[in-house]
Amino acid sequence: MAKIKLHKIKMFMLLSITLILVITIIKGSSGISHTEKKIPVAVKGVLDLRNWDFKKDGMIKLNGGWEFYDNKLIMPQDFQSMPLETIRYEKLPGVFGQEGYCTYRLKLLIDNQDELYSVKINFIQNAYELWADNKLITSAGQVGKSKNEMIPENVPASGSFYVENEETYLVLRVSNFYNKYGYIDTLVLGEAKEITAIREGKIASSLFIIGCTIMAAIYSFGLFINRRKEKAQLYFAIICLIIAIRTLFIGEGLFFSLLPSFNYIFSTKIKIWTFYGYIPFIILFIDSSYEKIMSRKVVKISNYLGLVYTLSVIFIPVKYYLYFIAPFEVFALTLLFYMMCKICKICMQDEQVDYVVVVGLFALFITRINDILYEYSIIITDSFASKGILIFIIVNYYVLAKRQANELSNIENSSAKLKSLNELKDDFLAVTSHELKTPLNGIVGLTEGIVNNKYDDLDVELREDLFLVNSSAKRLSNLVNDMMIFSKDRKSVV
Repeated sequence: MAKIKLHKIKMFMLLSITLILVITIIKGSSGISHTEKKIPVAVKGVLDLRNWDFKKDGMIKLNGGWEFYDNKLIMPQDFQSMPLETIRYEKLPGVFGQEGYCTYRLKLLIDNQDELYSVKINFIQNAYELWADNKLITSAGQVGKSKNEMIPENVPASGSFYVENEETYLVLRVSNFYNKYGYIDTLVLGEAKEITAIREGKIASSLFIIGCTIMAAIYSFGLFINRRKEKAQLYFAIICLIIAIRTLFIGEGLFFSLLPSFNYIFSTKIKIWTFYGYIPFIILFIDSSYEKIMSRKVVKISNYLGLVYTLSVIFIPVKYYLYFIAPFEVFALTLLFYMMCKICKICMQDEQVDYVVVVGLFALFITRINDILYEYSIIITDSFASKGILIFIIVNYYVLAKRQANELSNIENSSAKLKSLNELKDDFLAVTSHELKTPLNGIVGLTEGIVNNKYDDLDVELREDLFLVNSSAKRLSNLVNDMMIFSKDRKSVV
């Protein structure tokens, strides 16, 4: 009981530390301002930043009430002729309704006119243009008033501008005809060099994850090719490959930097599939790694749901994805929690199981909850599931490496014991051969002397018996000689 209680305390402390670290990372990555000032928000289409020092206070989210013009794509120069009574206000980030198009406008009040500012856009469905005064500073796809007019593209972007006369109007033109609802994520304003540094940091992080997962996939798949019964290595390689593919398409969209004209529908299906697709393989990996700890029924259900999810992504139109993803996400979180409980139970009973496996699953569990809430715009953070799965991969790679090291140590110990036993056997053969050789030589000599030189009065039957003893002794002597030669050859080889 005392040992089980100690295991529980260790597990609780590890999970608590992991929770604190992951939440701190998420909060630190999501917070872009580093000041104790009250952060200003837009009110009725105006964001007053005249008391905001971008060098000391950091960047700022362009949250709050923007001017909103539904079913209108207005150019910046056309606002002068717009009647005031047509102005509505909507909060960003948020949803601008179902399929359609609209225009947002925000007035920025900024004192410093010498600095180059940038606006960072992470996600807007499905095409947009961002203007600063009368200048187009960034865009994705092509906005339009119908599905035929617009060209969808979901990639992060940023655009830079200078402030003139202490004010600038940002105009955001958006159109969405490929999803049920049009989501607009947080827009971030800051100095151009700081926005660039953030983008470069995210690219470096993505490249690091891709590099780690691809190397892990190649190594694990190589182990499986050479040792086919190690199914866990195959499942681990597939997990790493799926994460590498997903990382290419999310974040800063590295894949689109290489192929900017890549098909929107196909890329969206890849992002949606990789959002859940690795979960069944995690189930199979854990089940194979820990000697079938998972219920057979759970494993089968996971496999069937993975197949159903894949077929749904392939055949269901993109606009309906929101309706069928949620149940799979609930099931994925349930499975992760189930695996954690199973491994925790083993940890309580068996000291050989590594606690870090639970830490990897717990980190994945937390970051996945964050991503689900982020995807549905319930919280405004960022996508962290790739970081969670990277922790899971590193942890399990450590466990696999530790197992292989233990197996090699066991083989080395067994080899040393076998070598010692083999030396004892050779010594035994040498001593036994020598001890047998002397009496056998005496028997051969005596029988030959009796038969050939003495006792002529021996009867025929006794003489034949002596001949038989002599020949048997010679055969045994030859066998002993062979044993001695073999023992000497073995020692020379070793």
